[in-house]
Amino acid sequence: MGPYMLDKSCNYSIDHYRHILTKALDLGYSFSFFDENISSATPAIFLRHDIDFSLVQAEKICRVENDIGIKSTYFILLNSITYNPQEKEHFKVLEFIINSGHRIGLHIEYCNDFDKHLRKQVKILELTTGTGIKYFSLHNPNPQVVNELNELSIKDIINVYDNQFTNDMTYISDSNQRIPCICSFIKQEQKENIQILVHPLWWQETADSCNHIINSYIENEKDKLIGWFKKNNRVYDNEESSYI
Repeated sequence: MGPYMLDKSCNYSIDHYRHILTKALDLGYSFSFFDENISSATPAIFLRHDIDFSLVQAEKICRVENDIGIKSTYFILLNSITYNPQEKEHFKVLEFIINSGHRIGLHIEYCNDFDKHLRKQVKILELTTGTGIKYFSLHNPNPQVVNELNELSIKDIINVYDNQFTNDMTYISDSNQRIPCICSFIKQEQKENIQILVHPLWWQETADSCNHIINSYIENEKDKLIGWFKKNNRVYDNEESSYI
């Protein structure tokens, strides 16, 4: 079986995500935000979601967390080409997440003059959401960038890739479903804190592969895009797939 002790039900389905969170609570874990005390005697899980593709899928994950009574942080990418935080449907999802008691962080790509760029994007996200932004996560970071940021002093905004949330505790990510299951890391004997990164898109009603999930997502978004053009552009003819 290798290094992972897997439950027979382990998969990337929303039902199993619910099971993982319930298991953590049953084992005595608390769920904390990144600015809360990390030296508590009770082992804590710092649960985060990097929203790379779909705010709509994030809402489904949020509803599971609401049902169980836990809180997490949702990190929003302002330059995504697949969602727009200010678009009506997506803004409603953000409102729902915030009103449910979860928090919003900034998901951001590293660039030159990063501190200035970070603060500009934080301001935009604060104006969009009407809430303070206290944390940021890097989008597709490489180890060199993570190390560089650990050496920088960025005031007032918490970097969730900081050593205290990664090297000094267990760090788990479901990126591209590379690990068999998150629940294999949540153990009775675990005494240290855990940061868990969950990408909502990978968790579906029925567990599926990344490639199939992405292809289905593309097809769904294509239909939405066609509908948008039909509504907003009179010259678009989907039957002919051409402009007149």
